[in-house]
Amino acid sequence: MKNKNLKYCILNEALSPSRFLRLGPFSGESTLQDIRSILKLAENETKLNDFGDTSFVNHYTVVMNSPEQLRDKYSNLGYIMSRGNLIDIFKLRLNLTKYLADNLEVKNVPVRNPVFVMGLHRTGTTYLHRLLSLDPAVRAPFLWEMV
Repeated sequence: MKNKNLKYCILNEALSPSRFLRLGPFSGESTLQDIRSILKLAENETKLNDFGDTSFVNHYTVVMNSPEQLRDKYSNLGYIMSRGNLIDIFKLRLNLTKYLADNLEVKNVPVRNPVFVMGLHRTGTTYLHRLLSLDPAVRAPFLWEMV
């Protein structure tokens, strides 16, 4: 484990010149606060542009521009990972919106007596979810559906 941490520390430091010069993923570093640029990256990667209800944009903007968020500084790797995660989340939203538009019948499927499995990490929630999904009378969502 010690070597793994050292490897990430070295990689994080090696990325410092790129961040200073605003190269590669750091070319528009303000993009974590600017949701429009993240949305545009997701659109470019998926070739889709319908996010459905966009009320999430205002909520995201409020959180990302809060004093607490602006005060905290991401490490080089943290910035790259956060940016990648945001792009992936918005790509998923674009693909899901397209899927729902192409399959209108999905919206008419009734969901009776849903069960939500929630809990802290490492407490057995994944095990319980998988156990419940073995019942042929239920339909457990896939991870991408839950995201």
